[in-house]
Amino acid sequence: MILLAVGDGADGDHAGRLLRAMLAAEGRTLAVVAPTADRAARCARELAGPGRYVLPYAADPADRAALPRALAEAARELGPPDVVIGTAVAAPEAGDEDPWRRVLDSGVTGSHRLATAAAGHMLGSARPGRIVLLAAAEAPGRREGPLHPASRAAAAALTALVAGWAAQWPADRLTVNAVVPDGTAGPARTAAALRFLALAQPPGLTGQVLTVRGGAGRAGGAAGSDGTRVAGRARGPAGTRRPRDTDGPDLPGLAGSRTGG
Repeated sequence: MILLAVGDGADGDHAGRLLRAMLAAEGRTLAVVAPTADRAARCARELAGPGRYVLPYAADPADRAALPRALAEAARELGPPDVVIGTAVAAPEAGDEDPWRRVLDSGVTGSHRLATAAAGHMLGSARPGRIVLLAAAEAPGRREGPLHPASRAAAAALTALVAGWAAQWPADRLTVNAVVPDGTAGPARTAAALRFLALAQPPGLTGQVLTVRGGAGRAGGAAGSDGTRVAGRARGPAGTRRPRDTDGPDLPGLAGSRTGG
């Protein structure tokens, strides 16, 4: 089962487009968790397709117990998730009175609650699991440009959390990685990076934060100019780390990979 966490309003619409692009060819059982029942049901309808069974679940972000409760309900009805994708991070928008609080609450606090609640189900499952988190969001309809400072701060905080979880959770049981669109990536490239980490990553690739850019180029020794290879650090079952090049799908715009190891 794949569990998807989405936000509300324009952020939820943007996440829905990412997930539809990412799961276009997947006939899988899905659970959609959203802040309201209406949003969850709407996203479930949009993601429904041939060979795909989708159930909606509501989890009010203001209720600390709501997300663990929704995940537990989904696990009872559909079985423990083997993939969890978190896209509920908010993007600053014009007119926001407190963009920092909105972005950090969703991108850091919300992602922390999702990952830790999911890990409780996934570590005890017979199947290895993968958690993939969107570490920053590009505001829908905004002009290309650098991410808002609040989004950069949320991405930096989540980078530290991902590194800590990767060190804590056995990589042969559960991997955790994140994606940061840099403000120019666009939904297609962001969806490709999410799909790679959620459905196509090699075993043991954990603790990675992939930056996706809209322009051509390379940075930090993590990807070739064609975007087809990712240089990561893979952890084996014993927890040892070693440098490694991993074959991946075509990932245009993949600019860098950071690890806490």
